[in-house]
Amino acid sequence: MASKVAAVSPSRPSQDGRDDTGAQDLEVLHPERVIHIGGSEVTVREYGFLAGLRLQAAAAPIVAALADAAERGLNLAAIQGVLAAHPAQIVALLAAATDLPPAQIEALPDDEGQLLLLTWWAVNAGFFVRRVATAIAARRAAEASAGQTSTPSSSPTDTISPDSATTPAGN
Repeated sequence: MASKVAAVSPSRPSQDGRDDTGAQDLEVLHPERVIHIGGSEVTVREYGFLAGLRLQAAAAPIVAALADAAERGLNLAAIQGVLAAHPAQIVALLAAATDLPPAQIEALPDDEGQLLLLTWWAVNAGFFVRRVATAIAARRAAEASAGQTSTPSSSPTDTISPDSATTPAGN
């Protein structure tokens, strides 16, 4: 016989004892990270829908290169190589996610620049993954349709009509 079970709340208290379920929900909807760069707090935001549309052109060469790399097997070193190959686009994308001026991003020391880059990737990887998956699917669809040819029509009947002169009569 079935019995009714009380609902279990997914709520978990934070370290200071407060319920942080709402904060976790907000984290899923809009993940942001706050990091310290040059003595200041910098918030790294996830691109929203409209920001993503505006950044599509800047991200396009990175998406194409990531799609190429994904076809060969994507790992962190491959991702870092793709990002390093597109510094101008990365600066524009970092600036859009942080509101830092491009000149300030370009002047960062290596350790802070790496922190910013890796944090930005952690927050915005989904933006790229969705576009890379779409690019790969489009490539595969194009390859599949390019390889298909229509079936040839049936060949005409190749039978010879019997001629009464060659057909023996009465057999």
